[in-house]
Amino acid sequence: MLTLIVPGALNQRTGGYRYDARLLDGLRARGWQVQVCELDGTFPQVDEQARAAMDAALRAQPDGARVLVDGLALGGLPELAHNHASRLRLIALVHHPLGDETGLDETQAVELHQRELKALQAVRLVITTSDFTARRLRTLASIHAPAMGLVQRQTPRASSGDRSSAGPRAGSDMGADAGLDPGAGHPSSPGSIQVPIAVVEPGVEPAPCAAADHQPPRLLCVATLTRRKGHEVLLRALAGMVGLQWHLNCVGSAERDVDHANHLRSLVMAFGLAGRVDFVGELDDAALTAAYAGADVFVLPSFYEGYGMVIDEALAHGLPIVSTGGGALAQTVPAGAGLLVPPGDVDALAEALRLVLTDGALRARLRAGARQRRIHLRGWTQVAAAFDSILEGV
Repeated sequence: MLTLIVPGALNQRTGGYRYDARLLDGLRARGWQVQVCELDGTFPQVDEQARAAMDAALRAQPDGARVLVDGLALGGLPELAHNHASRLRLIALVHHPLGDETGLDETQAVELHQRELKALQAVRLVITTSDFTARRLRTLASIHAPAMGLVQRQTPRASSGDRSSAGPRAGSDMGADAGLDPGAGHPSSPGSIQVPIAVVEPGVEPAPCAAADHQPPRLLCVATLTRRKGHEVLLRALAGMVGLQWHLNCVGSAERDVDHANHLRSLVMAFGLAGRVDFVGELDDAALTAAYAGADVFVLPSFYEGYGMVIDEALAHGLPIVSTGGGALAQTVPAGAGLLVPPGDVDALAEALRLVLTDGALRARLRAGARQRRIHLRGWTQVAAAFDSILEGV
């Protein structure tokens, strides 16, 4: 038996929620009984409604229950996690550190890091969706919680092998973490708190290869319209490329940050891009598959990603990729399938897009690289199997 606690509805179409939902489908297929507890309130900077909902959800669990808590819900309420740590088998699922969200000031970021790390000290196991996030948590612990050690747990991994990237690239704004050994934990010391950590990367559904070489070339960006996703950087890059042929479709909800979404629409008008940029909103699975199938190049201008599931979706469709190296993206985009640029760098993104749009041979090589990688992508059955093995030991 497993209980998953998530903030809000599980059917939301962000990467984190889609990971959670597909994971549960896979565990149920393997015979697990799974119940979902959807919390009301605001997270991760919690309000009283959120606090009451989390408290009620944890109190409702019987002693010894195995409870998987999405990091977005757990990190803002460390005191509640500690209240139930001795009687519940708490497991944290961290998609990316809460304090790394774009747009936070330093005080907000530090407070979220400290609260999240305090919450993680109450769990039996931390599971992240990328090696990058595991390394990042270790670095944050060394700064904000030096008595805490995150120790790599050796478990079957749902991994697809080497993800190193080639092409124009630079380290992310968390680049200092890039050289850390994912298996290196803090040494034990008197009074230290040792928390095991494991990595289970996302899966992806098999998909047909996209048609190639539309005129004008079709760019596709799949990302919620929030600051962290970097749409403004993309629009500014394209504003300098009006002399080239291209069309951009942006798929993603405009409801999470309405002011920012309206700002992006105003930029389209100000830059003279009306008719060349479409914000099509959130799409269901069939419509999203059609959007990938109708694209020529996939673009992800994010400042930061804890993994970047849409990269694997683009690879599953055999699409060449132009992306930043923000957060885990430098590892998620594989060698030979995409070009990487520094997050937030308008000129570098414009140059990479210009290369892919104007150099047919380069675009063909990247497409071939993506189609080669697609045959090695993880499926969700592998993800569920890895999780199954991990959960049985908690």
